[in-house]
Amino acid sequence: MIRTGVVGWPQEAADRYVASGLWRRQPLGGWVWSWADRYGHRTAVVDGSVRLSYREVAERVDSLAERLLGLGMRNGDNLLVQLPNCWEFLGLFLACQRIGVAPLLALPAHREHELAYLADLAEVAAIVVPDPCAASTTSPWPRGSPRIARSAVRSWSLAASRSPGTWTSRRC
Repeated sequence: MIRTGVVGWPQEAADRYVASGLWRRQPLGGWVWSWADRYGHRTAVVDGSVRLSYREVAERVDSLAERLLGLGMRNGDNLLVQLPNCWEFLGLFLACQRIGVAPLLALPAHREHELAYLADLAEVAAIVVPDPCAASTTSPWPRGSPRIARSAVRSWSLAASRSPGTWTSRRC
């Protein structure tokens, strides 16, 4: 499915990629459990002291996808994402792919002005930023910093437990 306003690949190039096996006509979010079934308990992600198997990644992606749906995200929505390079980013990105939400990726250096502009331009349904309460030196947001809060856009900070199925979102 190509979203309105998105330019697709030229048909000749797409056919060539499919014929060569580079494209398999399966959305990225659909591969998560294929990888889990194939590679199971082998390490998929290393993030500092956190090591996740393919199966653990799949479980966390499904958990977060359910959480996003529970928060009102729907297929076709846009989600502005500003997270550092971490396993939570990977989980959120793949969860978006599973449920048809388009993640718009913002740079860690972006602040409220830039995020507000991107949110308006892309008509995002929500914004995810790092958890300001997390004890992390990688968070680009100082503790207690202001958050974008407009009536049309939901803003959440994201915190994840180290066990599957326990994602916390805080309305900012």
